[in-house]
Amino acid sequence: MENKDNEMELNPISKIKWWKCFVVAMIMSLIILPLDSIQQKQYNSVRAAYNQMEREEYMEALENLEEYKHLHSSSLYWKLQSIINGKDSEYGIEMIEKGIKICNEKIKDEGR
Repeated sequence: MENKDNEMELNPISKIKWWKCFVVAMIMSLIILPLDSIQQKQYNSVRAAYNQMEREEYMEALENLEEYKHLHSSSLYWKLQSIINGKDSEYGIEMIEKGIKICNEKIKDEGR
């Protein structure tokens, strides 16, 4: 009989913990999902830039890469991006700067 009383006492506490977990999960999803959507749009602009480079549309590619780099001027962003996507990611600062350098060189060569 004492065992059943203990279970009944723990049950309301357990419900409160699950309710709190549910609320926290909902709040996090309301924050994370919109931010992820924004990030995916920005990644699309980088992918577009690389495609433009393949088509030798260097001015357009340069604009996309510089805009992406400008949107993320924080070193914290680039550190987190490197941790999440890997150091050699096409979205990393090193690759973005390399793409900008290539575009500038190609634009300069076209002007000759």
